[in-house]
Amino acid sequence: IEPGQTASDPRWSHLSFAELAQRTGALAQGLARTHGVRAGDRVAWLGWNHPAQIALLFALARLGALLVPLNHRLSPAEWAAVLHDCGPTLLLHDTALAEAARSLAHPATLHVDGLPTDPMAGDAADQGCADHPVLLVYTSGTTGAPKGAVHTQGNLLANMAIAAQVQELSEHD
Repeated sequence: IEPGQTASDPRWSHLSFAELAQRTGALAQGLARTHGVRAGDRVAWLGWNHPAQIALLFALARLGALLVPLNHRLSPAEWAAVLHDCGPTLLLHDTALAEAARSLAHPATLHVDGLPTDPMAGDAADQGCADHPVLLVYTSGTTGAPKGAVHTQGNLLANMAIAAQVQELSEHD
């Protein structure tokens, strides 16, 4: 997220499905070209909750890669443990947590960068499918160290279909 940008930024406050699809495709292409993200790669995110994080999830799904969100409420030592466990190729961050993200970088193995808010024009080929892992979420670790829970694209779609039905969501929401 750019300096000074917030969730109320007009580029994100009213986002149509078409705009989200365009941003997703462009972000996927940018991640593939700029950072070499490809199927099976894990990309960590350290930042506040923001609609750009949803675009990142969809872009990674398109590439067949996985999103590893780092809970902003955890300590730097806990973030480092998650990164060590999942071995991401890239750590993306928002502006507010840029310094913390850079402190986690191991220059030889982990590239750290901000998430582009205005990615290049274009689109990436869709390489994802329902049985591909797309989200790696770490548990609270109540019985020891946090453990990664893998969610597939199909799992997330089924979850959202149920949530939309229960919450009575429509295309107008």
